[in-house]
Amino acid sequence: MKRHRLTALFLILLPLTGLQAQTDSLISEAALVHYSGQTGRAGELIRTLETASSSAEGKELTELFLYRGLLHIDLKENEKASSVLAEGIEYCSLQYEEGGDLFYLVQGALLKSHWMLLQKTGVLIRTGGEIQEMTDLALRREPDNFTARLLSAQGLINAPPLFGGDPEQAAELLLDSENLAVSDAHRFDLYLTLADARRKKKVWDEASLWCEEALNLFPDNPSALEMKELIRKKKK
Repeated sequence: MKRHRLTALFLILLPLTGLQAQTDSLISEAALVHYSGQTGRAGELIRTLETASSSAEGKELTELFLYRGLLHIDLKENEKASSVLAEGIEYCSLQYEEGGDLFYLVQGALLKSHWMLLQKTGVLIRTGGEIQEMTDLALRREPDNFTARLLSAQGLINAPPLFGGDPEQAAELLLDSENLAVSDAHRFDLYLTLADARRKKKVWDEASLWCEEALNLFPDNPSALEMKELIRKKKK
């Protein structure tokens, strides 16, 4: 009898495990399309991500919200992006309130960081403060959380000095976080944010160097190419 129960349990878990692997593979594909600037594949992939979202839950679902939003942004479909990201923010908030899992606090902050750039100035300023509070809390609990460090650095770069902005401190935090980057996407985000930090301080050669490091990972990334052109014009 016990053996039959174990067999039945295995048969139930097998398709779930396969589904999770399929979702993980889809998320990896979405990340590659986004970072590589392959907008021609974005529309079809968004539809696939939407289908996957209907049966996903937990951490995988938050990643699906993120990349659906980012791909809509890549296609300049900002209203759709804002709606998807807002849904993801709400989901993360509920999950964090229910279980206190740090992942959802950080992922919620990450989703907010993309959502706020699609909003009006007043909302952007208020949301920037909310994200900083979330990342501060996350870093108190887990000082080596890469995404929380990255978001904190971005806040230091973008905030006015009157509100705690400090690009030099941001650069130091990022350099101290390089060993925590576990993927090309992480390293790309770190290098491009470092380029932005040095750009803010008008250290053009260093800004250019970090931008090239980002482009070495994803040569066709639109954000990195835009940063490269911005730095080139300022260096003249």
